[in-house]
Amino acid sequence: MATLTEQLSQLYTDIHTTIPKEISEKINTMLSEHSASFDVSKAAKAGDKLPDFKIKDAFGKEVSRDELLAGGNIVLSFYRGEWCPYCNLELRALQKIVPELAAKGYTTWDVDRLFSASC
Repeated sequence: MATLTEQLSQLYTDIHTTIPKEISEKINTMLSEHSASFDVSKAAKAGDKLPDFKIKDAFGKEVSRDELLAGGNIVLSFYRGEWCPYCNLELRALQKIVPELAAKGYTTWDVDRLFSASC
């Protein structure tokens, strides 16, 4: 089974071999601009303290950061939507390791673009 990185790379290749060249070039330009402006040193890292926030769980109940962390460590996955093939690959890969994460005391939360979550 291919790793998530390999699957994402293959998806990128598949997309860029099927779309018009002009669109592929535009996407690549935008990716390059984003990469050039993205400061990796400012990105959240494992173990960083999260700012205060509230999200809704799968049942619509608001849950605060502190309530999430009261259950132990958490893994947040930001999911743009079912329409995003990259997000779907990441979510499937994460779902495969949920038992391993749970055994280590982690709870996973998949946060969609409307800031609701499932665990």
